[in-house]
Amino acid sequence: MVSLLKIAQGNALYDYRLSPKDLKGLEHTQETAPSSVMHGHERHFYYKYKERDVLARASAASEILKRRRTAVARNPVEFTASDEHVPRDYRRGRFYDITKDFFIPPPGHFYRRLPPAHQSAYNTLGPQRRVVPAPAPTPVMRRPEADAALATAVEFFTAYPARPARPLKRSSRPIARVLEEMRSVLRQAPAAPRRGTAAWGAAAERLECMDEPAPGHYRWSAAYFECVFAALCALIERDPSAWEGFRWEIYDKYVASVSLRAAVRYDALQESWTDAAAEWLSVQVPPDGLRGTCASGQRYDELLGERVLP
Repeated sequence: MVSLLKIAQGNALYDYRLSPKDLKGLEHTQETAPSSVMHGHERHFYYKYKERDVLARASAASEILKRRRTAVARNPVEFTASDEHVPRDYRRGRFYDITKDFFIPPPGHFYRRLPPAHQSAYNTLGPQRRVVPAPAPTPVMRRPEADAALATAVEFFTAYPARPARPLKRSSRPIARVLEEMRSVLRQAPAAPRRGTAAWGAAAERLECMDEPAPGHYRWSAAYFECVFAALCALIERDPSAWEGFRWEIYDKYVASVSLRAAVRYDALQESWTDAAAEWLSVQVPPDGLRGTCASGQRYDELLGERVLP
């Protein structure tokens, strides 16, 4: 089924194997693209067409080629060899065949396998044809690359530990007071400035602005990490089993605080995903992670190894 949505000019040329001349005369709109590394963090413009119009033009190009080859067969002297290749042939089995390969799972097959929380994570990175490359050779990905990103996202995100069906309750538990103190600390979590605003990239209270993995990437300050890890240590010392039920609350708070775009990233060159917030879900992490930012973070790492890992 052909999408009734619009398709960018670059995707139209690539997906339907058209040339710019094939799109001439089609109704289109001019869109503004987000700033990117490729364009010096400046906004740029591109054109969008109705996808059904593009498909109709591709089908028409195939018919033109058919009639042209008939004319060549009748009087080959009037045509050169290069004339046979323009416009291109889009019929089944030909070099530019655009018919669907039913042996390749569609993107929706992979998308539905993503955990619900990470479906929204993938959506936040951009539309289906766009992901966030790091480093970014181009801000817009072609469909094959976007499909590969979606397939690897399934493998990456489904390896996460299961999310609890409901938040950890404090009633009738020996950790009631400690749990409330932990949530009180999380309620003080800062909100990173939004990308593109005047405050983005500037210093902010309880936040540290980093240049890696990208300029303007935020994480919590060492002082706030100290408060969070100290509260976590108290929670684990009181009831080690509570950590598995509470870790997703910290993960969600951290992602919301520093912004998903900073936490979850896709490297188009390596075809791999990274999640800066995933450390909150794991027992064992590299020594240069978030836990190394403060003394309580190191103590937290030791407690996980002593009381949770066994």
